[in-house]
Amino acid sequence: MTERLTPFGTRRGSDQSAGRCSSSLKLALALVVCLGPWLGCQPSPNPEATPPPSNAGTGSSAGTGSGAGRLGNGGPTVASASDLPDSNLTPGQSLTGPPRGSDPPTAATNRPSAKESRSGRSDPIPDAVEPSKPLADTKSTTPTHSPVATADGATADGATNDGATNDGATADDGYLPRRRLPPLTLVPVDPQALDTLRAFGLQASVSRHLLLLTDHPDADAFAEFHPVMQQAVDQWVEFFGADARRFADWQLTCFLIVDPAKFAAAGLLPPAGQLPSGQLPPGGWQYGNQIWVNHQPGPYYTRHMLLHEGTHAFCAYNFGALGAPWLAEGLAEYLALHRWQDQRLELASRRIDKEDVPYWGRVKLIRESYQSGAPKTLTEVLRFPPQAFPQTESYAWSWAAVSLFDQHPQCQSIFRQHVQQLGSRTDTEWSRQFLRDLPLALEQLETQWQVDTTALQYGHDFARTAIRWATATRTTDEAWTVTIPADGAWHATGLKLAPGQWEIVASGEYQIASEGGAAWRARPDGITIRYAGGAPLGMLQYALEGERPILAGLSALAEPQPLGARAVVNSTGEALFLRVNDWPNRLDDNAGQVEVSGRKRDTSP
Repeated sequence: MTERLTPFGTRRGSDQSAGRCSSSLKLALALVVCLGPWLGCQPSPNPEATPPPSNAGTGSSAGTGSGAGRLGNGGPTVASASDLPDSNLTPGQSLTGPPRGSDPPTAATNRPSAKESRSGRSDPIPDAVEPSKPLADTKSTTPTHSPVATADGATADGATNDGATNDGATADDGYLPRRRLPPLTLVPVDPQALDTLRAFGLQASVSRHLLLLTDHPDADAFAEFHPVMQQAVDQWVEFFGADARRFADWQLTCFLIVDPAKFAAAGLLPPAGQLPSGQLPPGGWQYGNQIWVNHQPGPYYTRHMLLHEGTHAFCAYNFGALGAPWLAEGLAEYLALHRWQDQRLELASRRIDKEDVPYWGRVKLIRESYQSGAPKTLTEVLRFPPQAFPQTESYAWSWAAVSLFDQHPQCQSIFRQHVQQLGSRTDTEWSRQFLRDLPLALEQLETQWQVDTTALQYGHDFARTAIRWATATRTTDEAWTVTIPADGAWHATGLKLAPGQWEIVASGEYQIASEGGAAWRARPDGITIRYAGGAPLGMLQYALEGERPILAGLSALAEPQPLGARAVVNSTGEALFLRVNDWPNRLDDNAGQVEVSGRKRDTSP
């Protein structure tokens, strides 16, 4: 992929001059709070599949989400992965190094609190001490500890967040000013001491964007990680609207772990004080441009962990912040859901068959939440605190929220524009401004959320399930006729049916599926040899949506009613919505339309 910027808009250029970190300990601690407490953790494989091996690591009962890492005052001097020239090492060649340095201190945890809005209802975005306030707001002049050696011999204060300062860069050097320095690292890797780490049973391979260290006995099995990362960086650059030049030599260090004891003996595990509950989470963890990935039961989910934590590392380096917890983890899950076929990578891939994404299981978790009577509203997801993310369900709901925003035709471009401004404002302000800019009201978003999550499928097509809203104005007893596409989405008819009984008839023939080149044709009664969501495939359905308090139970659109070719509908003045029934992950082969007419029945004695 050639270097290019996203068509959805460019991220802000840095207009801040940066210097070195202040010698003030108080300022350093303040930066820690700004960075936020939520460190890069990932859940274990989902209950949908068999549990991972015991050496995949253990989870934590409390902790924080992925982040750019915590600041360390007086931290170790480390060699950046960008110091390692490609000419010295090639994929499959060993690279090792002894541990050195000291453990950086632990940052404090900030917890958001809810707030009532002036309208009297709960504000969907609570006030909080912002964990990912951009570090570019902080300027200082004097380093407090040993500098990090950069590829060009410059020095940078190792206490900064992923090189967020701008030591020695100039505005006319061809780069956006904030990203001249290598990113922050936690564990030093010395390419000169090969024999030392080889004795611990570790192997390494290196390519342009990835330094991979693993204790897996078949290290060659992960050679694909190098082309995967090469293509992932190109796609991240496009999605986040990043300057491709800043990532020309950016390199991620991945510690792929089978036996944590080997990495611990080699000094290549993060200090316990940095980790949730003092241990590496079962999936993975990220700090700066370093990620730790526990080997997973299958190759797909191991790659998923690589891409999930890699997304965090990319954002940390590009923005100096990851965003609110739901956004950071949702983006990482959304982009890591991938297709790897014929040496080609597709991030944010719609995978219709769950067998293509073994051990992922986020769809199953959301279904089970509805079955147990404990689903999350969109408002609740947007208010997830960092502490929500030891629970795998939080990743599932966050993935669904990002999927909705990034695929909905009325939300996608606005969502991308705001994502490309991560780090430009606090998490709370980012979320509030994003919701203000959307053309849909919160009530409409919650209704759409219920429509999608109550019927969630693998490969769910959030773009084609988008509700077609219209203002309902007609309230008379007159007969009416409307035509709706057979595309599977809910369509507002623009009608508020006057109270009473309405006889509704429908006609038309339309394509509801296509298999093996043959079109499946349906009429309003549907195809009774195949069902979708408990109703015949292609059946015309209706919903009467009246005025109701937001979040007061399920919307009528989440509980469709059968209409078919003819039905009598009782109305109390609600708005009429219509759709053709189909699986929400198989709407791309629908075609045609339905004509629907209604007349008020005379019920007088």
